[in-house]
Amino acid sequence: MRSVSLLAVLVGVLSGERPQGPLGREAVVAPQAALAAPLQSDLDGAVAAFVRGWLEENLSDLAASMSADGIRLQTGGADHPVLPARQARAALHDLLGSRTTRHLEVTRVVDLGGAPPRGFAELRWEAVVDRTSEALVHTVFVSFERDGTAWRINEIRVL
Repeated sequence: MRSVSLLAVLVGVLSGERPQGPLGREAVVAPQAALAAPLQSDLDGAVAAFVRGWLEENLSDLAASMSADGIRLQTGGADHPVLPARQARAALHDLLGSRTTRHLEVTRVVDLGGAPPRGFAELRWEAVVDRTSEALVHTVFVSFERDGTAWRINEIRVL
């Protein structure tokens, strides 16, 4: 088990530029946050790609990283046993579309090994719900499974 602080996973929200999410809002991230090129061959790279997709609200990239068998998704009390990527994308659109990210930090990345290889990431997500001023802090757990040469998301839990 190793701890990763916003990992070199994030290697530069280029000199203060803030990613624009497709939902029409600027993604607000911590100044030290940085975005790295995805290295899908290793777990850190898969986590970096997830973080980038989350911050940029790039739901197409997130959906493309999901397991072909679907994912388990838990958001705000709604627990979906297994959803295909298309439905998971819609649920994430609802979640991200109603919040503005203030801070996203990778707090832990663990490669569990096994056959097939599995791993997970834990993130701390601070976001403001639209039409409010109070920031809510969520823990986001993302579970990955190695599918051939790439890590695939098989579970996302937002607590």
